[in-house]
Amino acid sequence: MVLWLWILACGSPEAVDETPDGPPHHARQAVGIEAQAGEKHPPIPANDPMWKNVNPDFKPVPMAYGEERWDDVSMRVMGHLAQATRDLARLDWQAGKQTEAIAHYRDLSTRLGALKLDEPGTSRTVRSLHVKAANHHAAVLSKQAGLEVNAPQHLGPNSKMRWEKARGDTPQSSGNRPWAGLQIDGFKDFRDRHALRLRMIEYWLDGVDPTAFSDPWGYWRPSVADAVADGKPVAYAKTLTAEDIGRLPTGDSYLDTAGGAGPMSIGTLAVLGLDDPTHRKRLHSWAERLSGLVGADPDGFVQAIENYQSELEAHEHGSRFYNIKQLINAGTRHLARAGHYTQALAVFRLHRPLHAQDWLCPNREGIQLGIEGRLLALSGDTAKARTRLLAAQNESIQWLERISQAKRSPTHRPKGPNPGSKHLRKP
Repeated sequence: MVLWLWILACGSPEAVDETPDGPPHHARQAVGIEAQAGEKHPPIPANDPMWKNVNPDFKPVPMAYGEERWDDVSMRVMGHLAQATRDLARLDWQAGKQTEAIAHYRDLSTRLGALKLDEPGTSRTVRSLHVKAANHHAAVLSKQAGLEVNAPQHLGPNSKMRWEKARGDTPQSSGNRPWAGLQIDGFKDFRDRHALRLRMIEYWLDGVDPTAFSDPWGYWRPSVADAVADGKPVAYAKTLTAEDIGRLPTGDSYLDTAGGAGPMSIGTLAVLGLDDPTHRKRLHSWAERLSGLVGADPDGFVQAIENYQSELEAHEHGSRFYNIKQLINAGTRHLARAGHYTQALAVFRLHRPLHAQDWLCPNREGIQLGIEGRLLALSGDTAKARTRLLAAQNESIQWLERISQAKRSPTHRPKGPNPGSKHLRKP
């Protein structure tokens, strides 16, 4: 059974048999990394009846969110919390509020460090990396503010160079680039993809900037780490391709849209996929037109995305949701790369109202708010950016609290944060 099938099955009310005599009984599922060995591109069919049962409520089992354990769902939400907190720190630092900016990183480290994780494994490793990064960023900012602070533990060569610069030294490159040769689609199956994620997070946090909104728009790639090491801006492709707007999106839009670290999506679409020659020809035509608009007419670009979204909405199969999501994400990142942040925000907001399938991604509302906040910050509307980012941070904190509650009371079904509009786009 492929991964998405059991995610959907566990996400529906019918998947859980609750009895008054004990914890809920879950039907045996072929879940987890081991069960998915050998699967790199499982097909997603056009329709599945389970999609109609997905709602905004917090799901009672971690498998609904694509993980075997609640700790690994927490691992994903930690990243969202770190993103929103870092952007709030950047806003304060750029506004001259040095003490507040440093406090954001200290508070993030404390909160994540206090989070109860049950077993050793990936989630603890990821938590350790985020805590180390938060402490490093706080130390760098403290040093830049003229405060006495001990040297932090570095995550790699780029964070070491950043500390040396903050200390007033001339950074000396060691020439060590451990990310060299890493391929973000270089995985054989789910197990291999999990291992790749860990390496990517480490290299990403090694180079991420604590004071500037310099994150790449799109997937984090080794070239981003190279750019940090060389002190150069990230180079982007200036044109869109059929693959840009037609491949399967990742569940977490921080990854394929806003520069978070994680492997490329896993899976293919059985309908309107890149292997459909008619659809691919359509995508090529769209990509050519959008490439001509992105620099010269960003408002026209937004209108074109809305028109193409309507064309996709005219289809009736449920998996068109993924075609639409990828179109919106691609439009967002290309406009943002060109510096058209207001128009990028307009496109990214086309995700709203969030769709039923959105709720299979943990903290989906928090992700949406966080990226909206970053785009508002870059567009110069710092007041609205702060409001969005605080809301994104709060969503992440609520999610971590709900996960803790679910771990304590497995029979309890807490409601999810911010259910959103009742008028969701039809699957």
